[in-house]
Amino acid sequence: MNWQSYSLCYFIMKQKTLSISSVFDKKHLYLHGIHFPNNYYTMISRSISLLSTLIISALSVAAQVPITMKGHWISVGSSFSYEGKTFPVNAIIDTGFTYCAIDSTFAVDSCGIIIDNEKEVYNTGLQNKVRYMTLSSLQLSGKSYEKLYCFILDFRGKFKEYAPKFIIGANVLKQELWEFDLKNFILSSQSASANSKPIYIPWKNYNKKDSPFLDAILISAIIDKKKGLYLFDLGSRFNEVSTQIGVIPTEYKLIERASCSKALSLQETGFLDDEVDVSGIKYKTKLAVTDENIGTLNADFLQGTRFILNYKKKRLEVYQ
Repeated sequence: MNWQSYSLCYFIMKQKTLSISSVFDKKHLYLHGIHFPNNYYTMISRSISLLSTLIISALSVAAQVPITMKGHWISVGSSFSYEGKTFPVNAIIDTGFTYCAIDSTFAVDSCGIIIDNEKEVYNTGLQNKVRYMTLSSLQLSGKSYEKLYCFILDFRGKFKEYAPKFIIGANVLKQELWEFDLKNFILSSQSASANSKPIYIPWKNYNKKDSPFLDAILISAIIDKKKGLYLFDLGSRFNEVSTQIGVIPTEYKLIERASCSKALSLQETGFLDDEVDVSGIKYKTKLAVTDENIGTLNADFLQGTRFILNYKKKRLEVYQ
């Protein structure tokens, strides 16, 4: 221990009644025979500055959540609280859901939750009424969201081994500027650096004519040299193009498919290899051909980028 440290420790032990501020009062210290070099207070200032930086950095890291890609799905660690109990869960981020949703088997067997409440919903992929509960809170990336609707759905029965336990929907996603870093696989609620200029992809929201559900994100894309609206659905396994724009499949495959209304089964599905152009972001991909009124795009065109979901300004902000 050097002489400055020893003298200061001795001083603090002897002068218990002194305030903390007086310890750093140079005049007061000299009266007690304690002398410091001229740069001592500069060192203290730098130490405090470094400590502040470390605290801010630690809080920033705490607010970051690792992303795990499960096929085409974005999975993150989170937890939810209900009736005084908290349950950790790996959740799928899904812009294709208005509300959060929990698998009914997981809710009963793992969480002991049994709910009979029903709510009428407008969603072409669901029945008119679904069971739901109101979560006390949901914790994600260092933030907590109170009193959230959460559907209780039979994911296990419909999707089998592909079933998610929990889905984080738009009722959480629209409350922050969520940044998805698909380079380093990190989710945070911090905005990307202003030093780089993003590509803005505007979207249209719910309307009864075009949207399949409330808070649906409809983005413009060019496929097969035809411009149209596509549902941006982070929960979709496939990119899909509608037969209504005149496309013809180039191959057929027997693959496993499911939805919230149809259980997993082998279905013959047509596919088309084509270029997708979303606001100048171009990529080649295999598209499933569907008879639905509108096609679907998942996160494939955003791989290797950072993007922000900006519900307030109704746009994707993509940093390449």
